[in-house]
Amino acid sequence: IGQGGYCWAPDQKLYSAKTALDISHYSGAGEHSADELDLIMSSPKSSLNFNISNYNHTISGYAFPDSMEGIWQYFWLRTQKPAWKESVLGKVLEWKRTQIQNQDNDPNKIFSRQVRYNLWGHHPRKKVVTVDELDSIKLDDAKEFFEKVFNPVADMTYIFVGAFELEDIKPVIDRYIGGLPQALPRKKTDSGERIFQGEHSEVLHLEQEEKARIHIGFARRGVSTPMMRFASNYLRMIFEERLRKELREELGGTYHVQVGAGFIHYPEELFHLECSFVSEPDRMDELKFRMKTLLQEFQKEGSTQEEMDITTTKILRQLDEDEKEDSYWLSLFSTVAKRQKDLANIFDLRQAINELDLEELNKIGTDLLQWEDTMEVILLPQDIDEDLQTS
Repeated sequence: IGQGGYCWAPDQKLYSAKTALDISHYSGAGEHSADELDLIMSSPKSSLNFNISNYNHTISGYAFPDSMEGIWQYFWLRTQKPAWKESVLGKVLEWKRTQIQNQDNDPNKIFSRQVRYNLWGHHPRKKVVTVDELDSIKLDDAKEFFEKVFNPVADMTYIFVGAFELEDIKPVIDRYIGGLPQALPRKKTDSGERIFQGEHSEVLHLEQEEKARIHIGFARRGVSTPMMRFASNYLRMIFEERLRKELREELGGTYHVQVGAGFIHYPEELFHLECSFVSEPDRMDELKFRMKTLLQEFQKEGSTQEEMDITTTKILRQLDEDEKEDSYWLSLFSTVAKRQKDLANIFDLRQAINELDLEELNKIGTDLLQWEDTMEVILLPQDIDEDLQTS
């Protein structure tokens, strides 16, 4: 896990940076073609993936003990000896051109893009590249960014989870990580993206079927505690259940009712809640109003003990399953590392479940469910009557 990611790419080179992983992968590394390298990772015994987000870059995967050497050879080649081929750039741009053209003709893809664009306050770095802008993607810019992020990689945090003894994997770690070029710790930089502020609303007349989609987001800015972040899982699950019962089962005419929630810690701290559903177009206003009313009631009245007990049972059941999987622990440790916190201070979920009572949950809910910042994006049929547009 590295502290950096796309924030290290200047605005004018961002599209090149976001194409760097594809170009690097399909160009191969060292004297090996992409197909030859993919063959190494084709075994069910090992896998390794590269990923870049706004403020982090990661390399993650798994390997059986007898495949450990191979996965680290792959790691070393990909990070230290990537090939950069102009011919591959041309192929990647053709793929992207086709992909963009297909997405531009898909109302659901356009809707999802606009939700994201509105979520991030129309920030130019969140804008999706257009066909006309593909020519701005340059091989040298992609190479420069990739090498800045993944070469050197000695300043990244390495986390190993699994059934092994340290002595068994230490020789491989010493050989492939210990032998990497030294690097001083680097820091992420604020590239200016911010979740929406104020009120935003957009209506898209693109749907070809007789249905409407809505996505509404709410943001609450401010510092949060570990217990607040844990309690937000209860709030999301309880409100989603209420919303589904009210909109789908009692009022009818709606489906795909979903509630999402999360925290952003950098470059600013905030909590965001997002609600979405699909309905008949002429019922959109009625159902949207009811959803907002339910949320206001939930913020004011809080959860019931029965709702909390049911949710606790669900969380414990899921936790019992998750704790058996290496991927759960890796995700937990990775989240802490991305925030640059001490891995020794992992939040104890079972202790939190024991300590959180209804009074504390509702107190946290009253705090988190207050906001002044809202956004909504609505997808309506192309030929919908203007009188049915929601305000």
